[in-house]
Amino acid sequence: MDELFLWGLLGLTFAECKPTGELFATPHYMLRQLGLIDAGQNRGGRNYQQFRDALRRLSAVHYESTAFYDPIRQEHRHIAFGLLSFSVPHDPKSCRAWRILWDPLFFEFCQVTGGRLFFNMDTYRALDVTSRRLFLYLSKIFWRRGETGWLDLSHVGYEVLGIAKTVSVTDIKAHQLTRAITRLTQAGVLAEKPTAECFRKVRKGVHQVQFTRGRLNPRAMRQQFDASHSALADLLRQLGLTDSQVRLVARRYATHVVRVWVDITMAARERFGASFFRKGPAAYLLDNLKHAAAGQRTPPDWWHTLRKVEERQEAATRTTTDRRSRRRNDVADTIRARLEKEVSHKLADIVRDAFEGSSKEVGELAGTRLDSLRAICEHLVRKTSLKS
Repeated sequence: MDELFLWGLLGLTFAECKPTGELFATPHYMLRQLGLIDAGQNRGGRNYQQFRDALRRLSAVHYESTAFYDPIRQEHRHIAFGLLSFSVPHDPKSCRAWRILWDPLFFEFCQVTGGRLFFNMDTYRALDVTSRRLFLYLSKIFWRRGETGWLDLSHVGYEVLGIAKTVSVTDIKAHQLTRAITRLTQAGVLAEKPTAECFRKVRKGVHQVQFTRGRLNPRAMRQQFDASHSALADLLRQLGLTDSQVRLVARRYATHVVRVWVDITMAARERFGASFFRKGPAAYLLDNLKHAAAGQRTPPDWWHTLRKVEERQEAATRTTTDRRSRRRNDVADTIRARLEKEVSHKLADIVRDAFEGSSKEVGELAGTRLDSLRAICEHLVRKTSLKS
């Protein structure tokens, strides 16, 4: 699910006319664009909390590589970067927009020509985890050409699909990768041809795989920007602006100025109510945008104070969540240590009793001791799962 949010939010960011390192939108808009909620029965509920939790996890991700190929400078470099940071209202019921800011270095790499991730979100959402990863990998290659070269099967399985290295290459070929190829073929991403033609054996233990593009071309998936369906247009309509006014605002004012005053207007409506506006939120917003663009108006002091309060509340919530997570991990570590101690004691008893008895008694005693050991292990594992 975290991968769906990450790539989906990147897609929404680059769908704007002039993408910037910030995505400013309501959670309802983002979840609706990702297909997780709709106007029917699936209206959200726990999806909002899952979205908030996913952002918290993604913001904690830190990537480092000592030999990362920089597509801008065209050389290998030692780099380290995060993915994103975010600022959301402390109150889950707040109608104000969420701010998602991409790490500048990560965003720079995503903007490189040829490295933009254009793919069909509906196709991506319909796939399982393994097929999704292969789909993203192939979308990058199929953007340039219709067929991949012969790829090492172990590299595709372990590095691209994220399959554990304890799984043999034979099992990867027979199960995970074959299923993924079948799913992508049915979706039109891969061309229809016998699965056996996709693989070849180089020598013992070394296999290769090749993929051919199907009817879905990543270049054809790229959608033209439509300002009337952007995140900012959605916010402006919520404040009462008409479609013609939305186009006027998008054409006349800088995006960062519009974002600030949209947030001020939504905060004023949420904090002070409808009585705060003389003519309504739309008129208030348009008047402030006009004066702010001319350099005659700055954000009010109450808005700065409100943002500081919200940042402190969000920081306190994160601290509490991290403290609870550390406490759960400490409990789990304690139980695991107890498990190891009990196991070592039981194994010692088995070895001691085995050497003291006859061969027949050894087998019976060992079986009894192992059953007891297995029961202890199962009990402690269940207890660890409950505590975690």
